[in-house]
Amino acid sequence: LVIRKNAMDGGSLPGKLADCTEKDPASSEIYIVEGESAGGSAKQGRERQNQAILPLRGKILNVEKARPERMLAHEEIAALITALGAGLGEDYDEEKLRYHRVIIMTDADVDGAHIRTLLLTFFFRNMPQIIGNGHLYIAQPPLYKASRGRSSRWLYSEAELDEWTANRLYGSMRITAENDSNIDLKSTKIGRVLTPLRDYIDSLEVARVLNIPESVIDKLVKDPEYVKMDFRPERPEESAVPVETAQASLFGGSEDDSTSESAEDSVIEDVIEEGVEPEILPDRTYEIDGYTLTKDIFQNPAVFRLRTIYPIIKEVLEAGMLTIEKADNIVATGVAWQDLPATLDNNSDRSGVNVQRYKGLGEMNPEQLWETTMDPNERVMLRVTAEDAIAADDMFRTLMGDDVEPRRNFIRANALEVKNLDV
Repeated sequence: LVIRKNAMDGGSLPGKLADCTEKDPASSEIYIVEGESAGGSAKQGRERQNQAILPLRGKILNVEKARPERMLAHEEIAALITALGAGLGEDYDEEKLRYHRVIIMTDADVDGAHIRTLLLTFFFRNMPQIIGNGHLYIAQPPLYKASRGRSSRWLYSEAELDEWTANRLYGSMRITAENDSNIDLKSTKIGRVLTPLRDYIDSLEVARVLNIPESVIDKLVKDPEYVKMDFRPERPEESAVPVETAQASLFGGSEDDSTSESAEDSVIEDVIEEGVEPEILPDRTYEIDGYTLTKDIFQNPAVFRLRTIYPIIKEVLEAGMLTIEKADNIVATGVAWQDLPATLDNNSDRSGVNVQRYKGLGEMNPEQLWETTMDPNERVMLRVTAEDAIAADDMFRTLMGDDVEPRRNFIRANALEVKNLDV
């Protein structure tokens, strides 16, 4: 293995590397791209002055299990180490790093997620300084291209799709409650309600499959005596927002307010009433209406989502029957919240609307890849932190490690939660 010391050195670089002409590492970046096809498009669409492209063929070696000599003999890993130029482990030298932005770019499917996790684990185990010094990024290619007529837009998340859809499909629609409650939703606010409402309905169905009685779910999400109970499952801290903030985004503010973040994305840290500290329950059982509550129930993802979403859409869930208007004409009355998504879809105008799902980078031509994922003025990237790498490493240990029991438990707990699986 020959590791080039610097850009002006005579050492050999991987033949598959399309290097940039910039010699200053601080101004240079390298895209580590999944697949030869996407790598070819990236090479054609890039800015040659400061963007280098290194395509990887297939999945890299599982460095968690491999011995060092086997890792260094692996062609894709050897190419990556050589291209970066800084060495690894105790021999890592920040001064020799050839690019100060190392960008992982993979497909938005299962294989892409696997390759991304393998790469994160490699860097975490062998080049943690790249993460610690803020050099490692994950590219965020768009998930959808949405168009209506001659207008089109790239969308990078489900939340953006929901907002775009709401503006086009529900712009002339209005939802009010028949019992005179404070429900008056229009346009984008309809979309912001529909996203968590659909997830709430799906989570209820999962709870039914798990044979959790509705009366138990009802008390867990509504009754203060049970809402404050908490076995403290691990939660994504980055999505924590106060309950009142999430509610205000749905039912407050002006009609012109817009956001790319849906209410579902604004997951609250603790689904409890303001000022009520959660009761940390020991590892024992409780009962509701004769049903035994265990730690597994509280940590079940469906139950957690129900307890999380309920405060956000509480007004809709408790509003009783709803009325739907379209262009000032009543099109549906007596609509229960369970039927609201389907009723809205049945009365929306989808003429000319086209949404294309992008699962692979290879589905984009070079111009599209530049426009959406590589143009510094338009692209979206996530900087990897040490916490991100640790989380990826923990997940990798669970799903890919030698210990079968954690993997079995994870699959049992989450198998019913899978939605929109890309394979």
